[in-house]
Amino acid sequence: MDCSTVSKYNFTTSYEDSIVLPSILFKYYPDFYIPNYTDADLNIIRKYLLFCSMLYHLGIIFNIPVLIMTYSKCILIYNIIYRYLYSFDSYTSVKNILTGMFLFDMFQICFYKSIYERKMLKTIDFVILYHHIVIIMAYIFEPQNDFTYAIVYGEATNILLNVEYCMIKYRPFLKYHPIFFRFSEEAIPTIMKRINELNIIIYVVIRVFFFTYFLMFLDYTYYSVYYATIPLYLMGVIWSKKLLKQWKKNHMPVSNIVD
Repeated sequence: MDCSTVSKYNFTTSYEDSIVLPSILFKYYPDFYIPNYTDADLNIIRKYLLFCSMLYHLGIIFNIPVLIMTYSKCILIYNIIYRYLYSFDSYTSVKNILTGMFLFDMFQICFYKSIYERKMLKTIDFVILYHHIVIIMAYIFEPQNDFTYAIVYGEATNILLNVEYCMIKYRPFLKYHPIFFRFSEEAIPTIMKRINELNIIIYVVIRVFFFTYFLMFLDYTYYSVYYATIPLYLMGVIWSKKLLKQWKKNHMPVSNIVD
């Protein structure tokens, strides 16, 4: 075939590729536009979705989905913090990572868990869905400001939370892990105890003290999703209370004195 014949069909560049809808089915349709998200942003988000999807399905293949998802979330949250501190345009970098991570979480809950695994969604699943939707809406409707930057601090509390959950899930296998292999089997509970304590401190300080200050002194008239974030704040307070109650149960000695 003549090269000139081929080239006349290649009139778009790769980064402009998009879904082509058959005109016979969709003769008229509006342009797909999301405020505060450029085409370059959406292309980056697709890559994060692919990253999460590949790792998640590897976890399913090797029957370690919790371990793999903990790894992927910690990597992404680390990237969020790193880009918040060092990126030239930290707002865009953080926005894209969080959007990709949350979209995949929502897909995993709404489709894989409820349809493929045929499991009933629990209250925590609806809480997570609400959390993700509100955060994404904040990035869609809010420009770069203190409100969107505060989201980074909230996500920083999830690193140790994910690590601790993963360690509890795979506790019988920790002694075989390269990281814990150098420690004695008796030392593993102590390590888990220290991680739990550090997790509680970081979570309570940020989710209760920091966000209480943030919500009290924020001029909410300038933020369209301010009231939608109040339930997120309450969720953090409730979970903080649960963590402190658990810590008290595991660390405070029970009095045997009978009145």
